[in-house]
Amino acid sequence: MSDSPKEIIKKRYTNLQETIEYLVGKNRLLEALLILYSEIDSSLNNVIYDRKKGEPNVIDINRFDEIIDLKTSVKIRLVYALNCIDEQVYYDLENIRKLRNRFSHELRVKLDFEDDLSGADEETNKFFEKLKEILKKGVNLIKKLDE
Repeated sequence: MSDSPKEIIKKRYTNLQETIEYLVGKNRLLEALLILYSEIDSSLNNVIYDRKKGEPNVIDINRFDEIIDLKTSVKIRLVYALNCIDEQVYYDLENIRKLRNRFSHELRVKLDFEDDLSGADEETNKFFEKLKEILKKGVNLIKKLDE
């Protein structure tokens, strides 16, 4: 007998949470961030697609043919503008996006997926501490997007 849609979704969240906790426990923070960011982007796409099929909106989202091509920052603002998320979720998503962008574009540290933080400078350590905090609540943000 196959799982119900609710059971499948619950397993998705559980698997994602376990994966992120495992990676954080192994200090593989950047890998955890990339996985979380990808899942958030996917959930944002789903929210926007669902709204395209639903009731009329103040924002004509049907003008966006390829939602997937929008930058994540635009998707976050769009979902917030459509009242699909509250202000706190908006700020949490923005923090994750900023941390991911900071790592990808600004942070001048060479770290591989087996992050050894023992020799990191103070700024890098602060970055990773903030990242750990955000990763802990990441799956809950995805749940809120999927509601």
